Amino acid sequence: ILGTLREHKESEAAAASTATTPPSSTVVLTDTDLALPLLHYNMDENKHAIPPNVQITTESLMWCSAAALSANKKYDWIIGSDLLYNVSSIPNLVTTIQHYLNPHHGRILLGVRWR
Repeated sequence: ILGTLREHKESEAAAASTATTPPSSTVVLTDTDLALPLLHYNMDENKHAIPPNVQITTESLMWCSAAALSANKKYDWIIGSDLLYNVSSIPNLVTTIQHYLNPHHGRILLGVRWR
């Protein structure tokens, strides 16, 4: 799951500055503990393409785990790719997405290629 959380600016000065400066964003890349080394490698290989106003972090995430469902984070976007290879895990994915998605304006984008 890849999520972005845009920092919202409340002051008029901050709002005026966003007209010339893109808003800052935090992107959280997640995978299982076993896959995190590959995720870090891919981040390092592509860091040249990351805009300076984007901060990227990584976290371990097991769908529906106690740790995942106790986290108090909400995301504006949840983007996933190749997550639906095991149909029996879809209920856990849905529960995890419901937990993390911003209920007011959150969006989901999932890509899958059925094999």
